[in-house]
Amino acid sequence: MIFRLLIAVLFCSFFQVVYAGEYSETQNDRVWGSSTTGIGKGLLLAKRLDVIEPKIQKLFPGKKIKVFTIDLNSDGRVDYIVPEDKAFRTCFVDADFKLRSCEKLGIGDGFAYYFFAKLDNEPMLKLFELSGDSDESDYKLYSFDPKTWKLNLVFKIYPYIYATDKDHKGVYWGYPWDITGITLKNDKGEIKFLGISGKDKDEATRKSVYENKILFNGIPTQGHPYTKLQEKFKLMSLKEMIVLNKHKKPTKEAHK
Repeated sequence: MIFRLLIAVLFCSFFQVVYAGEYSETQNDRVWGSSTTGIGKGLLLAKRLDVIEPKIQKLFPGKKIKVFTIDLNSDGRVDYIVPEDKAFRTCFVDADFKLRSCEKLGIGDGFAYYFFAKLDNEPMLKLFELSGDSDESDYKLYSFDPKTWKLNLVFKIYPYIYATDKDHKGVYWGYPWDITGITLKNDKGEIKFLGISGKDKDEATRKSVYENKILFNGIPTQGHPYTKLQEKFKLMSLKEMIVLNKHKKPTKEAHK
C-alpha cells in the first residue's frame, strides 16, 4: 500500500513538472504576468510592489488588486500597472497617481507573458503580449498612445529565439517561457532588432499568411532548429517592419 502511494506521488510530481514545462497557468507573484525573473538584455518586466500605495488603492475602491511598477513613458519615474484580482482587467496609472487607461489584460485558463521593450525613440515603451493556452496562442505587439495610454495594436508577431545555451544551436520557435531577452542595436540613432516581414506558410494550416517574425534570445525547452530560417533574419527598425506591413503607422485598433 505504501509502495503504491509513493508511486502515485512520484507520478503526480512528474506530471506537474512536465506540464509546467509546456506553459504556466498562474500569475507570477513577483512580476506582471506568467514571466519569470530570468529576463536578460533588451526586455523589461513590471515588478511587484510589496506595499500598495494608498493613493493607488483609492482609485480602486472595494477592489482586490496587485500593483507592479515600470517606467512606461521613460521620464525617470515609476508608473504603475494594476491588475484586478479575478478579473480580466488591468489598468495603467502614471507616476502622479492618475488613472490613465484600463485594458482587457490578464491571465485566464492559460498563460500570458508581458514583455516591455524600447523598440524605437518614442518615450512610451512597447508591449509584447504572448498569451494562450494548450489549444491556441496569440502573440501581439502593442504601442501605448502617448496621450491616453490606451493600447494600439501594431501587429501580430511570430516569435523565434536564438539559442544562447551550450546544448542548442541556431534558431528555434519562441515559446514565451523560453524567451530570455532580445538583441537591440543602435544604428545611427535608430533602434533595430532582428526580424523578417513577409508572406510564409503557416505550419498549422499550411496557408500563405503575412508573418512578422521577431528574433528573441532564449533557451529552447522543446522543438527543433530552423536552420534555413536563421540566415533570413536581418536588422530592421520597427518603422521598417510597419512599412512592410503596408501601414504608415501602428493601427489604431484598440486592445481587445
